[in-house]
Amino acid sequence: MAHTVRIVPESDRTMAILEAERRHTEALEDATTQIIRTLPRFFRNLKHQLRNGAMETPYKEMGEQQIGVLSALAKCSMLTSELSKMFDVTNPTITRTVDGLVDRGYVKRQPDANDRRKIYLQLTPAGRQIGDFAHEQFRTAMSNRLSRLTEGQLQDVALACRHLSTLFPEGLYEYENACPVRPGGSKT
Repeated sequence: MAHTVRIVPESDRTMAILEAERRHTEALEDATTQIIRTLPRFFRNLKHQLRNGAMETPYKEMGEQQIGVLSALAKCSMLTSELSKMFDVTNPTITRTVDGLVDRGYVKRQPDANDRRKIYLQLTPAGRQIGDFAHEQFRTAMSNRLSRLTEGQLQDVALACRHLSTLFPEGLYEYENACPVRPGGSKT
């Protein structure tokens, strides 16, 4: 028994669907390429500008993770284990980072009143000042870099970021916008 292959001309609707899929694939490839090429270079350039700028900054010798820990602790006190989850590193790695901040007087360890095994990390006034200063410097550098774009381009960037944010859970880290409730019912 022989099989017959019958060629059926594709309908206009099928052709439209295939063309839409092709355009989507091209747009996806272009967007992926642009993000991979642009974002790392963008942030490296900003970090370079902040580290090598003319202004002497109190955090110039600090690592990116140390600045990140100061930023996280500015929202609330946290356990080392919470920070390690937030930064997706091991407890020993985050402990070394925190130890450096404690040695500089930017972070202090505070035992939990109800469970002495828990040690919360809190910013000292000096740590809060450094964290606030680093955050403001980063915002200023970002704003200065973006200011070269037109109003329409800035609106496009903001819209693109809003679109990208829908692809990820709330924030980059699960702790980004909320601090765990501490014993006694308060966020610290």
